[in-house]
Amino acid sequence: MKSAWQVCAIFFLATGLVAQTSTAPKPRKPKPAAATLTAADVQALKDAIASQQAALAQQQQQLQELRDELHHRDQVVEQAQTSAADAGSKADAAQAQASQQQQTVTELKGDVTDLKTNMASTVVTLQETRRSLPRLRRRFTSRASPSLLVAFSRPKVYTARALWRRMSTHPSTL
Repeated sequence: MKSAWQVCAIFFLATGLVAQTSTAPKPRKPKPAAATLTAADVQALKDAIASQQAALAQQQQQLQELRDELHHRDQVVEQAQTSAADAGSKADAAQAQASQQQQTVTELKGDVTDLKTNMASTVVTLQETRRSLPRLRRRFTSRASPSLLVAFSRPKVYTARALWRRMSTHPSTL
């Protein structure tokens, strides 16, 4: 136990020795006294603050002008989009109308083709009837009454144009 006491004593003495030999902490430097402000310094600070406030007001005005310009441009873009949508719907309507008109023209072309075919067959029939008319006259003159002879004496012969006119103005007379 004696040795434990000796170790403790050595440790205690070493600690005390170190504490005595260490240097004392450096004293703090006193803060310099606040510089005295003069009226000129105060006025300079007021002027700086006023100029900063003026610059801030100018920047706020510029921001407001930019916001107004942006709002105006947004309105112009919206109006352009509306106009484009209207133009697109008008173009679609015009295309639908053109398609319908094209269909009508196609139907009319078919009708005209049918009319031409009918006209040609009517002309052929009339020509054949004209050719066979002298034969019919000979048959009926030998057996027919005089009133029937008058009906066949002057047959009407139509050209294609005259037949067309007659068909278009009086279709029931043919």
